Amino acid sequence: MVKIYFGRELSTYTLEELNTLTPRDVISKIVPKDQEDRSVLSYTGRFLKPDEPLSTHNIRENDILRILQNDGETPVNKPCDNGMLRECDRLFDYVQKEESGYMHLRLIADVTTTDYLKNLMEKFPELRQDPIACHILNDYYLLKAMVTLPSDEEALEKLRQFHAQHPALLPAINWLLKKNAQKGRGSSQVGRLHARTPRGVHQDESPSPAEPPQITQEMLRQAMALAFGGAIPGGSGRSGTSTTSHPASSVHTPPPAPIPVPPATPEPSAPGPSDHILQLRSRFASQLTQLNEFGFTDEAANLSVLESADGNVEVALDLLIAMREEGM
Repeated sequence: MVKIYFGRELSTYTLEELNTLTPRDVISKIVPKDQEDRSVLSYTGRFLKPDEPLSTHNIRENDILRILQNDGETPVNKPCDNGMLRECDRLFDYVQKEESGYMHLRLIADVTTTDYLKNLMEKFPELRQDPIACHILNDYYLLKAMVTLPSDEEALEKLRQFHAQHPALLPAINWLLKKNAQKGRGSSQVGRLHARTPRGVHQDESPSPAEPPQITQEMLRQAMALAFGGAIPGGSGRSGTSTTSHPASSVHTPPPAPIPVPPATPEPSAPGPSDHILQLRSRFASQLTQLNEFGFTDEAANLSVLESADGNVEVALDLLIAMREEGM
């Protein structure tokens, strides 16, 4: 016998009888007449064409088919909100490429959490009627593609048409990006988004990227005090040798006036710090690579921060960001 479910109702047919029918015949036998137009017969996840004989689908004994229905409401297309689409493009660019670029990891973490779609559907109930939008929201790279403005007008128009057919998608992406951008740097940084240039469509505007400020040992000390809620002593255990050699020539940390040491005297101590730096490079090789991927390429500052944080990349990132903000 072959089983056919309509909701919780079960109907059974012999294989010989079923092979003489079409999906339309089965639906007309089981479904109330006023619901036939919105019903479809499904087999192994495929919707069967209404007038195609079931004998062509290689149905076997003990197989299960299901009658599914839509909600009866015809989806209504809404015009794409071009302003929101451009804002999402800027937000995604910001989350990925700002000096706090690790925020995109938070976005990826959001997309992969267990209750992610459930929470989104509670905030945007229209998503319950749009499985395509839900599939996109559940894939980080598809989500990114849906708000990355293409350079040619034809592709941009197709993107707008897609959002018009799935009106719940763009507001959900916009909310998700805003939430992560605000968590990352605060409202003052988010406010600077509007000065950034979107890719592709607005090529007539010229971006003005700013060079990151030079990170000094004094900035590191201030950032440590800010991060750990108190003053950091001048020379801590391991960092005693490495923190007094390189910053000696920095304009931000002038040497004390009473010291009459001539400029040539620090040179004999150079081999010591060099050995120490080589040890730090070997010890924190993988962490240095991660910091470089996040856009922090000042090796001296990275090594100092990693040594202070005992190799904890997350703490080091917070310190480096605090140092840059202190220097701005």
